[in-house]
Amino acid sequence: MKPKAMPIHITAEALNPTHLRANTGSHAIEFDKSPAHGGTNLGPSPIHTFVATLNGCTYVVIGILAKELGIKVDNVKIDTTTDFNPSQLMNLSDDMPLEEIVVSVSMNTDATPEQIEEMKHGVEARCPVAVIMKAAGISLVEKWDVSPLGDTKVEL
Repeated sequence: MKPKAMPIHITAEALNPTHLRANTGSHAIEFDKSPAHGGTNLGPSPIHTFVATLNGCTYVVIGILAKELGIKVDNVKIDTTTDFNPSQLMNLSDDMPLEEIVVSVSMNTDATPEQIEEMKHGVEARCPVAVIMKAAGISLVEKWDVSPLGDTKVEL
């Protein structure tokens, strides 16, 4: 049975010409620009926050999959890198602001190689942020560095 859609409501209020606070109900998210771009640096830029949501979503889905697969994960680190093209923001072109995001995941686990492959596929298929980004035409390149719960590295 398909689950019922969960409503999301976010309100936002400008605190100065470049600083915005969004309220998600029980949490506040601050947005701003760097001083180099005329801001007050009281929060990350919206584009940084957008990319960071991929880190958060990836981590949450890793936790869900670990529970489903009955495996342990520890020392999870997620690093995302991309190049932001400001041409569209500056009204210079219709180029996509983000074309590719590289997601590097490192962790320790007691998973078998088959379970690791299932986790990799599950993150790609089930992370809502990744699904939305790919539907928008952003290429996601995943790199996984998985080690046993000890210290020996296994590059996958």
